[in-house]
Amino acid sequence: MKSLMVAVAAFLAASVYAEKDSFSELDALNEKIDRMLKDAPTGPHGGKLLSPELKDLMDRRSGGLVTPKTNGRTFLLVDARGANDGFLDAFLPTMKRQFHLAATPLVKSLPDGADLFDFARSCKTKNSPAVVLIVDVKDKPTLSAYPEDAVGIVNAASLKAADAALFAERLSKETWRGIALALGGFSTAAPNGKIVKSVLSPVYGVKDLDSLKVSVLSPNQCSAVYESVSSIGLQAAKPALYTVACRQGWAPAPTNDIQRAIWDKVHALPTEPLKIKPEEKKTEK
Repeated sequence: MKSLMVAVAAFLAASVYAEKDSFSELDALNEKIDRMLKDAPTGPHGGKLLSPELKDLMDRRSGGLVTPKTNGRTFLLVDARGANDGFLDAFLPTMKRQFHLAATPLVKSLPDGADLFDFARSCKTKNSPAVVLIVDVKDKPTLSAYPEDAVGIVNAASLKAADAALFAERLSKETWRGIALALGGFSTAAPNGKIVKSVLSPVYGVKDLDSLKVSVLSPNQCSAVYESVSSIGLQAAKPALYTVACRQGWAPAPTNDIQRAIWDKVHALPTEPLKIKPEEKKTEK
């Protein structure tokens, strides 16, 4: 019994030491950030200009970015052009940075004479209830969207260019448009009612496509997609700072001292009881 009590006491002492140590590291980090903020130059609008190092430290102070778990469902991004140009390999990293809905890339062969819509729909599965199909077929529309079926079809045939980089950029923009239209991201209006310049701006040919300065969806268009596809079981996994994740209740277990300090602080019991004043009844005179 005595040895058990000694072990428990040693464990509690180690826990207190670890907590103090993690908080002291967080305090040191806060002091360093405060010093760097004080010395940071001021921008033209009065705010501090943050260096990459300072931004990294501020992210560390908040525990870094963490991503919530989803049900594992994804939408399919199917390249059936028969081209070995690595388009999906180049497109996916950009999509992952901008878009928080997971995609499964597939390279498939399009059977001769196949109906494009039927072929796209046949690719869907229970865990992949939406698909954007990329093909290269003459005399077919450049972009077809079937939002009720969560299907989009991008046809690269009319996007060809002598410059490979220009063709890749056109195909990337049109693929974004296919994703948005097939998955419910129709909105191009900002909350203030002004039209947002985005990849969903009106396009009537490759000249209009080339003139688009933006190649991805705007944040509100991404949000429109996330809300729309929730009805077919797709879930966006939007990263958040560890501090925010702790407060919202879904943070994973801490993996370093900074996250441990944040976890302990958010989950700490109040040191003083809450005092609620009784409501005073008003009497009419």
